[in-house]
Amino acid sequence: MAQDLKKPFKDSLSDIKERMKEKRNQKWIKLGKTSQISTVKCKITSKMLKYLNSFHILFFLQPS
Repeated sequence: MAQDLKKPFKDSLSDIKERMKEKRNQKWIKLGKTSQISTVKCKITSKMLKYLNSFHILFFLQPS
C-alpha cells in the first residue's frame, strides 16, 4: 500500500526543480539582483554613449 502512494521519480524530480526555481527567484528578489542587473546594463550603455560622443566630436566636428 505504501508503494501505491509514492509518486513516480520524474514527477517528484520536476516538483523539486520547480521548488528550487521558486526559491532562487525569491532569493534574487530579496537581494535585489534584478535591479543590479539593470543598473549594470545602464552603466555599460552610458559608457558606450560617452565613447561614441567623444569619437564623433573628435573626427566629425573638427574644423577642416
